[in-house]
Amino acid sequence: MDHKAVNIFCLQLKDNYPANVLEKWLEYLPDYMQQDYSGYRKASDQHKYLFGRLLLLYGLTQYGGYDLNILNTLKYNAYGRPYIESDIDFNISHSGDIILCALSKNSRVGVDVEKVELLDIIDFEPILSDWEQQEIRLSDHSLNRLYEIWTIKESLVKAIGRGLSIPLNEISSQQNPVIYENKKWYFSKLLLGNGYMSHLTTDMPVAELSFINVSDSRILSSFSYFCNK
Repeated sequence: MDHKAVNIFCLQLKDNYPANVLEKWLEYLPDYMQQDYSGYRKASDQHKYLFGRLLLLYGLTQYGGYDLNILNTLKYNAYGRPYIESDIDFNISHSGDIILCALSKNSRVGVDVEKVELLDIIDFEPILSDWEQQEIRLSDHSLNRLYEIWTIKESLVKAIGRGLSIPLNEISSQQNPVIYENKKWYFSKLLLGNGYMSHLTTDMPVAELSFINVSDSRILSSFSYFCNK
């Protein structure tokens, strides 16, 4: 694993999981995360929450050299963005059956993935700049163009770490890098295929991007190894 690159860990969810397996995996999360997990009513939402945190834990142990207790040290900024007191930054996104976790020792990161589905483009006009609205109208593939712009903007906001306090229509994806409050943010398209659109945003140019596909069995075997050390 390249510690100089931005590492993108990717996990594809299964259709269902046995209850006893989920209970075993939940034990790796702090108590408050287990409570958050229980707050979701839909099993699909529970799975996305659980495996997003497990993928983060996997990335931090593999990439950062931390032990399995690292999630207990998570802190949150005033806007709810999680972080650890370290030079590693991370961000999680999920949509459909795909979960992504970006980690970097060299830059701030934000990642967004969206499953491309039919929607009313007009509903998104309030978050789009004038240039972006024109781009979508003139495109031969307007739906995909919308998802491109949407994931760029979402990944940028997540990298900045101030949530919905940033008006999305004030950020334009016309230029790369995007300049927001006198700071440059660089976006990179992640090629996932299979009907998904995704972008990564960093606060410095990405010299190398490392994409790591991870299975739930690989995560579990890695955690078992740590427990038996």
